[in-house]
Amino acid sequence: MDARLSFLFDHSNDFFCVLDRTGTVLYTNTTLRKALGYIESDINGKKANEFSRPADLKRREELLSNMGVYKEIIGYESRIKAKNGRYFNIKWSVILNDEDDLIYATGSSLRDITNIQIQQLILALEKKVLELNASTLYSLSQTINELIKGIEEIFPDMICSVLEVDEAQEKVYHISGPRLPDEYCNAINGTVIGPKAGSCGTAVYHRTQVIVSNIETDPLWEDYRELIRPYGLKACWSTPIMSSNSSQVLATFAVYCTAAREPKDNELQMIERTTNILRILIENKKNQYHVKDQNKRLQEIASISSHELRRPVA
Repeated sequence: MDARLSFLFDHSNDFFCVLDRTGTVLYTNTTLRKALGYIESDINGKKANEFSRPADLKRREELLSNMGVYKEIIGYESRIKAKNGRYFNIKWSVILNDEDDLIYATGSSLRDITNIQIQQLILALEKKVLELNASTLYSLSQTINELIKGIEEIFPDMICSVLEVDEAQEKVYHISGPRLPDEYCNAINGTVIGPKAGSCGTAVYHRTQVIVSNIETDPLWEDYRELIRPYGLKACWSTPIMSSNSSQVLATFAVYCTAAREPKDNELQMIERTTNILRILIENKKNQYHVKDQNKRLQEIASISSHELRRPVA
């Protein structure tokens, strides 16, 4: 990059970057790096795909493959991962320069719109999951799995899980955790509820949300720290899912992070919405099982009664 152009772009309020046709980042201006929290060596020379959500990768590949046909693309949106794990929603104008076969992109942050888009994505996910829940083809575990996968797609730096509480309100059992290691899920399956039982066991015990921002130092994780340490999970926020009449805890919804931190406002809003949906899913499935069981019992009673009535006549 010419020094004069680099000076100009570094003092611009807009984002600017240059890529080659393979998607390698050749240059980024100071404005973009500051917004994302990177230094030059963090991003320059790396593949652009390293900073993208999985859902954006296919769109980027399509964009790069079509650059030979379309010399300019206006309004291309993508979410770029910052150093702290958060994602910036950016609208790009992309130009292909035939002379040097390089791709130039200028963009601006859509942070104000991102929260709205997140709410729209969550709403669409809730609608999909409620439709699945109404189907007899999906078990409770399968339905919750779809919900958790959707949440993790919207919030890629989160790893989520749901633990069911037994009828005696004494232990928790694994229902869903698509991205959690199986070894860890098996190790905590059947954990006893108590005042110092990690985030989830403690949340059930106190019937309130438990935010552990640093697993390494929090006393609630003293007995479970060695179990989770190999997997690089540093924070865990757990919320109890109460029954509609608040008589018992149905389950817990936990969010793990690879960085030691507390949840942000939009994350707390997501957690509240997700726990409400999980309450509906769990209670609905329990009601379905109850009705099915009652119908089976009535059929058995009717069959026995019919047999008893026919026997004297015979």
